[in-house]
Amino acid sequence: MALGKVSVNNLNLGQGAVTEIERYFLFIGPGPKNTGKLIALNTDSDLDSQLGVPASDLKTQVTAARLNGGDRWACLAAPISADGDWKIALETAQQQGFSVEAVVITKPVSKGDELSAMHDAAISLNNTYGRRVFVMAASAGIVAPLTWSQYLVEQKPITADVAAPRVLVVPQLHGNDLGVLAGRLANAAVSIADSPMRVASGPVLGLGPVPVDAEGIPL
Repeated sequence: MALGKVSVNNLNLGQGAVTEIERYFLFIGPGPKNTGKLIALNTDSDLDSQLGVPASDLKTQVTAARLNGGDRWACLAAPISADGDWKIALETAQQQGFSVEAVVITKPVSKGDELSAMHDAAISLNNTYGRRVFVMAASAGIVAPLTWSQYLVEQKPITADVAAPRVLVVPQLHGNDLGVLAGRLANAAVSIADSPMRVASGPVLGLGPVPVDAEGIPL
């Protein structure tokens, strides 16, 4: 009688502890589940289970980041209440010993003072914990009945006369632009120094592969 045979595949699914700061981002925003907690996520995480079944801007941005972040993508998510303070979630992450390269705040800003506060928070992290981060903020996308010209007039005061070099603002023109950019910046296939507009690092806005020319530059 023939003996049975067992094959064992030892696969590295990137599910171990995160051991580097680079490409590891903290997403903070309103969410219906695990509010006030820090959730470690990777490419295999069930986002409905971790961030709640109902749609939320936090889950939308994390989903877009995962689509664009490559096979080694991972992040931290900090769901907060609708009127919650992102500063508290950021401080909680520091007190629990988490180090990240960037902080992604999904609730759109509407005033320059908010960008200044984010910049001050980034500087404070460096001064207090020796952790150097940059902050990715969102601004609202265009909605009817605004024309493009009217939208530009509405958006310009947000960044006018604001000195916040550690903060970048991403208009949510497609609803998930912030997450797309965060994912492409965190993609291990490229460097943080590369412009995400000039590398083929994943699907743009989750709509499909980026068409590129012979030199890899998006068309």
